[in-house]
Amino acid sequence: MEKQEKEKGITLSDIFNAIKKSWILLLVIVCAVTLIGAVYTFGITKKKYYAEGSVSVEYKADDDKVDTTNSLRYVNTIGDFLTSETVLTNVSKNESLVKYDLTVTSLRSMIKASYSTDAMLISFKVTTTNADESMLIVKGLVDEIVRYSSDSTDETLDAKEKFFCRITKRDYGENSYNAGPNRKLYMVVAVLAGVVLGLVVVFVKEFASNKFKSKEEIEALGYPIIGVKADQGEVSNDEDLVKPSQRNFEPYNRVLSNVKLANVDNPFKVITITSTTGGELKTTVSSNLAYTASNNNKKAVLLDLDLRKPRIHRVFKVEKENGIVEYLEDSCDLGKIIKKTESGVDVITAGKSIDNPVVVLESQKLKDLINTLKEQYDYVFIDTPPLLACSDASTIASISDGVIYNVALNQAHKKDIRDSLSSLVKQNDNIIGVNITKVKMTKKESYYYYQYGYGNTENTLKTE
Repeated sequence: MEKQEKEKGITLSDIFNAIKKSWILLLVIVCAVTLIGAVYTFGITKKKYYAEGSVSVEYKADDDKVDTTNSLRYVNTIGDFLTSETVLTNVSKNESLVKYDLTVTSLRSMIKASYSTDAMLISFKVTTTNADESMLIVKGLVDEIVRYSSDSTDETLDAKEKFFCRITKRDYGENSYNAGPNRKLYMVVAVLAGVVLGLVVVFVKEFASNKFKSKEEIEALGYPIIGVKADQGEVSNDEDLVKPSQRNFEPYNRVLSNVKLANVDNPFKVITITSTTGGELKTTVSSNLAYTASNNNKKAVLLDLDLRKPRIHRVFKVEKENGIVEYLEDSCDLGKIIKKTESGVDVITAGKSIDNPVVVLESQKLKDLINTLKEQYDYVFIDTPPLLACSDASTIASISDGVIYNVALNQAHKKDIRDSLSSLVKQNDNIIGVNITKVKMTKKESYYYYQYGYGNTENTLKTE
């Protein structure tokens, strides 16, 4: 029966662990956003100033009494006239303002006017990047309004151009004030924005990833975890065969023990090691399992059935030719293809290169060979290509007793891993369990790992 991954909600502990794991990334994002905010605040934004002015409007009837109705009408009229093209053009041409090169459009964007009908008052606020400029514009606006009032002495204006009202109060805005920016507020916002963006990136990275990032996530697939291999930065080094005086078999002893416990009544003897993609340490694991079994006084043979990219011959320093391909072609007998190695492991290499490995792997003679080796050895380990690359591994798995499935953290996509495991289950291949590789450990975990000999790369075969 196909096993399904169990859905697990995100807990508060998961969130804290994600932040702890990616705190450097979070810090970098916060610093970067804060720096951008600082550049904008102190380098791009300009300091602004404002000045305020006001005029009171009064209209008197023939009996010299204030006509409230007409006064209100003139408040609205003069308020609109304040930002008209006529007034703003005259203000921009004012001798004291010529140096600022003002236009009607720019002036209009600087002015905000408001009316108080109770006090018959027109108030306005002028905001610019220069304190003196804001005060001069206020003065220019007040002067223009006064010039068009009924008590104006300006002889250049015709009486018909003037308003039939008086300006009884004038505030020329003789002071300017700081209008911003609020740089402290900007910086606080920049820091908060950095924190929020950083947390979003961390959460997306940790929880929206399509790759397995922890042992717990893989356990949720429902298959037994038979081994966990720490990430020690293995690189391809096919010539580096461990010396007998340096051997340490503990990590692989654990895998072999779990293989035995998986089926005590009918032990697994023919074991295929595969994975979803390349680089998940298949050859490393298969070589070291054979090596460990041999040094535990078990007869072990290792077959290289990765006919497309064979590596076993380089790991154990034996010739590639006279291998499985030649045997299946009847070019050499069984005794010749079994190669003895310094490590005590018997190895059968891939042999010569062929165009279509599937034909060889599906042959009855290969099945007969596996059965023969099963009778002669305690363990028959088979190194295969990754499942995602080709169908070879599926074919090989079908003639094995069981499959050890390597899953490297942060490598293959979850969907590809599920699909690969599902394909093995559908063809009734016995999945012994999952061997997790490239596991990042904390300093404390690494200490215990090395103290008890669970991860010394000098004591294991390093291959792919």
